[in-house]
Amino acid sequence: MEQPQGTSWVLLVYRIPREPTASRATVWRKLKRLGALLLHDAVWVLPATPWTREQFQWLAVEIGELGGEAHLWESRLLLNGQEDALVQQFQARVDATYQ
Repeated sequence: MEQPQGTSWVLLVYRIPREPTASRATVWRKLKRLGALLLHDAVWVLPATPWTREQFQWLAVEIGELGGEAHLWESRLLLNGQEDALVQQFQARVDATYQ
């Protein structure tokens, strides 16, 4: 199988107890501060760089300490156009921040 070209993405998938709600809010705020995008339910994505990998690793450890569980994956998009759409979502967030 040919290796796909393009950007690598790091994905954080997590589950955290509903209570205390402060724990969920803390994780959500950290993800937003990192600039991560919510793909689906508790699936967050960032471009894969050494820094983003490390940040997601630290957050995964913190989620575990809060009684939750977290999984990290590094991935590439396989369907044409999906990567462009994802990059546009990141660009739209940056544009909205500076308007």
